[in-house]
Amino acid sequence: MATIKNITQKLNKLFVVEDKEEQKNKEEMVFVIEEAKKEWEEARHLLDYVEDPDLIDHAIYSIQAAEKKYVYLYKQAKFYKVLEGFSSLNK
Repeated sequence: MATIKNITQKLNKLFVVEDKEEQKNKEEMVFVIEEAKKEWEEARHLLDYVEDPDLIDHAIYSIQAAEKKYVYLYKQAKFYKVLEGFSSLNK
């Protein structure tokens, strides 16, 4: 028969594993958001260097798409409280 102590130990181990997995998932999400932010910044820098009208249009569309991607991911992370404890992301 399982004792209370054994049950408590098993539950603690289970929660530690879940906490580690949750932390890993949060770190992965933060990484994805940081990458999206870099894409947005790179798209903005592209506009500084293009002169051809077609490339200017492309750069503008790239900026808009990258911005929407970043904002969406940021909002989702904020909603699910993924950003708590991560100071590397400032909107």
